[in-house]
Amino acid sequence: AGKAIIIGRLNLVTRSFMALVAGASGVKYLKFIIYDIIACLLWAAIAVFIGYIFGQSYELVASYFGKYFFWATIISLAIGAAYYYLNKKRQAFLTKHFRYLLLNIFSLYIFAKIVEDIFTKESIIKLDFWLNEKVVLLWQPWLNKIIILVTDILAPINLAILTLLLLAFFIYRKRWYYFILYSAGLYGGLFWGHLFKIVIERSRPLGSLVVETGYSFPSEHTVAASIFFALLIYSFKDSFKSKLAKDIFVTANVVILLLGSLSRVYLKVHWLSDVIAGFALGLFWLTLLILIFKLVIQLYKDKLEIVEKKINEFIINLGK
Repeated sequence: AGKAIIIGRLNLVTRSFMALVAGASGVKYLKFIIYDIIACLLWAAIAVFIGYIFGQSYELVASYFGKYFFWATIISLAIGAAYYYLNKKRQAFLTKHFRYLLLNIFSLYIFAKIVEDIFTKESIIKLDFWLNEKVVLLWQPWLNKIIILVTDILAPINLAILTLLLLAFFIYRKRWYYFILYSAGLYGGLFWGHLFKIVIERSRPLGSLVVETGYSFPSEHTVAASIFFALLIYSFKDSFKSKLAKDIFVTANVVILLLGSLSRVYLKVHWLSDVIAGFALGLFWLTLLILIFKLVIQLYKDKLEIVEKKINEFIINLGK
């Protein structure tokens, strides 16, 4: 009876009604009290010990990697575990979606490490200041005009407008997966970028070639561009029958993305770490959406097909 009381008290499920079970089993009251006190003391000691060990481990890891990096690891493990165990077809996960999960976790690490460095003023922040001083050596009147034109064309508002045109195209072609992915991807990414600007409150570099207002971190130009051009590649790369045409398409999108993002550093409206963080945040958000959408499609494929059919019928009826 004594062992049963101790085990029952340590168990989360049986703890609440342990006294009822003991009384119904005919255990003497004094004996129950003695063993119950022992069990409570043992439970408290175990709880404190685990909490102490975890707390010590947290402080050790956090002091080495940084608290933001530590929590990025926890979030990444949670994302990976949730996606893996919720996915019914694990072989499909390993072969089709694993690269998105790796990119998702890697981009989260990069973003978290840069946030940590901003507050501790270490590592890449030193590179920020050095590059900010040296970039003026590249300034030329003719080059300045080209870079300003590039950064204006690839402004988030322009990419948002282009996204609206693409959304209309996806509605016309009834490609609802890409319609939702573009909508949540770009506009959600801009939301997160703006939110982190407010939270981090990092000042912009001084002496920029163009006037910019608001905080610096992360670069919303880069967040929007990384999501937009990554989505273009993701959506249309398989539309090309020729491998050469496909390679040219992918390369062109990557080059435009890099030009638009690095133009922010050239103009001294962003630090280099702002741009890298913009890449990381954009890729993290986009790959997270892809993983979630793929999982939802796999789990609720039949129901989604019914919904898609009804939407298509509704649009057809509108056109009549």
